Amino acid sequence: MFNEYIGKYSPFSHNTPVNYDSHTGRQKTIKRILKQTQKIKEGKTQHHIITGKTGYGKTSTSQYIEEHLSTQLHTVYTLNKNNDSLEDLCVEIIETLLNLFPQRINNAIKTNMFGQTLTTNDLAKYSEDITKYFPSYLEYICKYLKKPTLLIIDDTDDLIKQKTFTDWYESINETITNHTYKIPIFFLLTCQKESLKQTPETFQKIFQTSHLDKLKPEEVEEFYTEAFQTVNMEIDTGNWEDNPYKSFVNFTSGIPWLMQTIGEKVFSHAHYPDKITQYDIDQGLIDTTEILYYKEIQPLYKKHFQDPIFDKIYPKIIKTLALDSFKITDFKEQLTTDELIFLEEYLNKAEKLELIKQEKNTYHFTNRLYSVYFTNQQ
Repeated sequence: MFNEYIGKYSPFSHNTPVNYDSHTGRQKTIKRILKQTQKIKEGKTQHHIITGKTGYGKTSTSQYIEEHLSTQLHTVYTLNKNNDSLEDLCVEIIETLLNLFPQRINNAIKTNMFGQTLTTNDLAKYSEDITKYFPSYLEYICKYLKKPTLLIIDDTDDLIKQKTFTDWYESINETITNHTYKIPIFFLLTCQKESLKQTPETFQKIFQTSHLDKLKPEEVEEFYTEAFQTVNMEIDTGNWEDNPYKSFVNFTSGIPWLMQTIGEKVFSHAHYPDKITQYDIDQGLIDTTEILYYKEIQPLYKKHFQDPIFDKIYPKIIKTLALDSFKITDFKEQLTTDELIFLEEYLNKAEKLELIKQEKNTYHFTNRLYSVYFTNQQ
């Protein structure tokens, strides 16, 4: 993003992979995965899975690794979101690997594997066979590839919850391990931690695992310090804050996608080429709440909170929701007894969804941007 007013490009990468230096708090994970990829150069199949909540950097980290290794390995990226078909996945992987070859060689390999020249769409006819003999197809293709391959299967949550997938994956791993297959492929999967926990231990043991958590406050501060330094800017909040990075630390909650989004929105409001002001920060936070609404609040509302009673009491409670903290007793004057009981049930649901947390009968939003959103809705 280019800020025309100050004539500078944004140092933030919202919705795009970021470079290694911008992966604050993730370098250790990246180094660990890169080290493991060296084993496929010896012809050994490797498996790694990155876990973490939505927005914690699983996709960005895997795409960085793909970009970093693109000159050393063949790299294949597959977004598996909302796909629960094992056969579709297998066909897509084989198709993508074949597309690494020039068309003439592609056609020749297909003819050798299937006994006839096939178009891309024709591969789907062999989906059952491809799935059943997947290691054999991989080995045959790998014989003609000049370099080992990094295969990323992103967002596998829908698949790994299925016993058919975990059984199949265990089976192909056993086949590759116990036979003389030479398949120099690094399988890199991503999913949420809770999804992986639901899988059999025998499946989990196949993988080396890296878990991405929230970043620490000092890592958030480091991230923004280094980002703004790359464009020769500093934070100048005047007398508003004793720590100029306090707002960034408080409102990002250490979540990478929020860090990138807030940074980009704040930068877009900059009116001085050498500094970010408190006004820029405030306007950037307000802009981010709109993105937060469509990314998190609206989907959660439709799935868990859409109810005529909630819609009725919502206008009565919005002022209280805009506060940094509140108690159930704060709603007594606005709500009837039945509405209070209903609200308490909803607050318990919100706590289970980790939208809020409760300490000594006081509720706090897990992300302070929620209260900013409710403030702007009044």
